[in-house]
Amino acid sequence: MTKLRIEKIKDFFLRKKKEGKQLIFFEKIDKNTSREQIKENIKNLLIKQGFKYVPSKKDNK
Repeated sequence: MTKLRIEKIKDFFLRKKKEGKQLIFFEKIDKNTSREQIKENIKNLLIKQGFKYVPSKKDNK
């Protein structure tokens, strides 16, 4: 049986900081941000971290 641990987001960040890990994929999202803008932000973040972006057929529409 797998035991899941639920913790507050502040505790999560503090624990990661103590472990010396950097959260590169966490980005605060405003409630008014559109779905397309969120996708664009994630895409730019991945490219900035060295990932290669290959547009899909959906992106060309």
